Amino acid sequence: MTVLFGIVSSGCSSRPQPESLLELRRVLSVSTVEQDRHAAADLMAEAERSLEMAEHAFTRGDEAMARRMAMLGVIQVRIARALARQHDAAARAEKARHELTQVRESISRSKSQQADALREIRRLESLGHESKTRAGTCGPPPSCLGR
Repeated sequence: MTVLFGIVSSGCSSRPQPESLLELRRVLSVSTVEQDRHAAADLMAEAERSLEMAEHAFTRGDEAMARRMAMLGVIQVRIARALARQHDAAARAEKARHELTQVRESISRSKSQQADALREIRRLESLGHESKTRAGTCGPPPSCLGR
């Protein structure tokens, strides 16, 4: 509603609007606004209030105040976006930490299974060697041959 009022009221004006006011309208209309609103609702609300104040100042003819309020609004939106990106990055980092923990646990299980398998192989080789030794058909155990 605020943006529409600003556009309609500015259409009747013969003087050009400050770039900062146009920029604030543009950054508030970007598709990530809802995501930013979720991450930093207070800042986005402040940015919308800054837009209202900038439009009001512009309609009163106070272009300096309109510029200041619009620049403030742009800064507020940019901070909200940065906070949203920070929140997303923290969530991705936490997910990555969880996945890394799972991978480490899987590697640990694999190493344990590998060690168990090697022990079983050595045990079986030893049993095979013992039976061949009893039969008199074998030399030293395979573990002595450099394995």
